[in-house]
Amino acid sequence: KHLYYKDKRYPLLIATWVLGTYVYPSFKYYGYLWVNSPARRCGKSLLLDILTHLCFNATSRLSNVTEASIFRLADTGKTLIIDELENLRGEDKDKYGAVMSILNAGFQSDGKVPRVEKSKKGEFRVVDFNVFCPKVLAGINRLADTVEDRCFKIPMTRKTKNEKVQRFNFKRQAGEIEELREQIHAWGQSKEGHIIEIYNAIDEVEKLASLDDRFKDISEPLVAIACYADAEIDRGEVGILPDIISLLLDMAGK
Repeated sequence: KHLYYKDKRYPLLIATWVLGTYVYPSFKYYGYLWVNSPARRCGKSLLLDILTHLCFNATSRLSNVTEASIFRLADTGKTLIIDELENLRGEDKDKYGAVMSILNAGFQSDGKVPRVEKSKKGEFRVVDFNVFCPKVLAGINRLADTVEDRCFKIPMTRKTKNEKVQRFNFKRQAGEIEELREQIHAWGQSKEGHIIEIYNAIDEVEKLASLDDRFKDISEPLVAIACYADAEIDRGEVGILPDIISLLLDMAGK
């Protein structure tokens, strides 16, 4: 309703990814959303704001993030909404490198970073922080190659005057958003077991066989959700799996 996409498969993938944030702990891998804007006023900030309201346990839009804030928030199971990553690269290369190292590990369920912590008794000890959680990364420039291949790239385009969308107004739509979030949460609690059963049964998705292993890893959770969604629909409705599969192939250049 509120954002313009030339390709209608992108909001479908985003919606599927949002559902996955409510069941992600049971997946082995969970890829990131990379919201990419070639220019300003393409709707990037609005998409991030909507995702902060709908994703599971999401942060607000975070800018100028530190390494410590990322691994501490991730350890609590937050969905991280990280904006303006390119500014960090220009301002502090060491901090940017540390953040990238966490993002390299944080798409995998056993992804952890060790840090030295001081106990109440004044003793120092090594503590492993869990950095596996859903993450939305936003910026105009490219990401590091190692992080890009853990992402679903969402290109944002500026609409023309003839391409109309409804204005998003959180004050007016707060009740609608809250109701939708409660419905998604209830879906996650009741359907997680079924989703994971499908996910664990996936050996090879035939139509994704040409993809590299990393992209298969992050695609399979979305495929499992789409498979279950298609199994639940009423007769005559169009399933979502074919569109998800075709977009994943396009994203991978296949």
